[in-house]
Amino acid sequence: MCFTPLDCGFFQWIDEGEPFGWQKQALIEARNEIWQKKKTIMELKKIISQLQSGKNADLEEHIINEFLKL
Repeated sequence: MCFTPLDCGFFQWIDEGEPFGWQKQALIEARNEIWQKKKTIMELKKIISQLQSGKNADLEEHIINEFLKL
């Protein structure tokens, strides 16, 4: 088993060739979904922080409307 600096050391790919076709498309789609979910989580954390600061009702209304857009 050959390790690179990016290996986690927990598993090894059986097929060491480059991904192509449906495999590559599935990996790209999974990556994009993960990125979108991370972005949504960051936005929700920002909203929670703003709500916890208790600034004013207008801000709260704005945050609720932004949350509903997600």
